[in-house]
Amino acid sequence: MLIPTDPEDCCSPSMTDSADLALTPLLANVPTEDWGQVLDLAVREEHPGGELVFRQDDPASDLLVLISGFVKVSVRGRANDVELAELGPGSVLGEMAFLLGGTRSATVRAIGPIALLRFPNAAFQQMLNTRTPAAFQILFNIACSAASRLREADLLVRDLSLQPPASPELLNLRRQLLRNGG
Repeated sequence: MLIPTDPEDCCSPSMTDSADLALTPLLANVPTEDWGQVLDLAVREEHPGGELVFRQDDPASDLLVLISGFVKVSVRGRANDVELAELGPGSVLGEMAFLLGGTRSATVRAIGPIALLRFPNAAFQQMLNTRTPAAFQILFNIACSAASRLREADLLVRDLSLQPPASPELLNLRRQLLRNGG
């Protein structure tokens, strides 16, 4: 069950502690005086523990910043879900969908109660159209985060390719990754 907070005050400094926001790489190098303009784009949401935030393959375009609580990130495997990460306050979710549109690449579920900020892509595009420096810094921060994750994935693929294959499935996965430029 989604519980939106009153949009009039959901992102005011009194509702969103700047110390919490300082933890997120999304606002790195964005002057604090510009945060109000950025936070005006966001909608605060709260989810109870166990609730699905979004599901793999769902249509998507919004970016999410976890303000409080923890989430589990997983992908569908052959037999069951495979947990990729547990993320906490300050984590940014949905960068790829925010940049490229399309569908979610993973499923995110609240471990306990969480609060997050949802940044709709359309509102951010309007901010970009005004050529605001804060918007370009945030876009740069998102690109850096995506590049960092890509680097980690490349290292994982490299490490897996150096190990003897454990099964035909692993061989097929390796071939698919190499075929797709991974």
